[in-house]
Amino acid sequence: MKLKAIAAGASALALTACLMGAAGCSGSADAKDLQGVWSVEGSNPTVTVVFTADKWKLATGLTYDYTIDAKGKVISYSVDGMSGSSTYEFSEDRKTLTLTEDAGNGETKKTVFDKVSGDTQAEPTVGGDSAE
Repeated sequence: MKLKAIAAGASALALTACLMGAAGCSGSADAKDLQGVWSVEGSNPTVTVVFTADKWKLATGLTYDYTIDAKGKVISYSVDGMSGSSTYEFSEDRKTLTLTEDAGNGETKKTVFDKVSGDTQAEPTVGGDSAE
């Protein structure tokens, strides 16, 4: 009986973690798929950004800390006391990412990214040249 109670408690904890988007559950697929190198669609020269498990590295040299809310489809980011957030959407094949953010005056700005690789150790680039 005690073993059943422990197993039930563990199952409830795992379900709660899944609902909150923790690793190892289908809700964390977004967090996993986000990681890697993404090319800014339409950029010329080509600009890439890199998402690690908790960092968003831009070609400008800025690195944001970020969190992802898979249930709400929101990425929240911050750097040097500044913060913001964007809603996100993956294409069906998960190779295209669209971020939508408030551009002010009731307008929104969409940025579309195409997946280049899953390499989280890469550095962002502009025209193939590293920002560092």
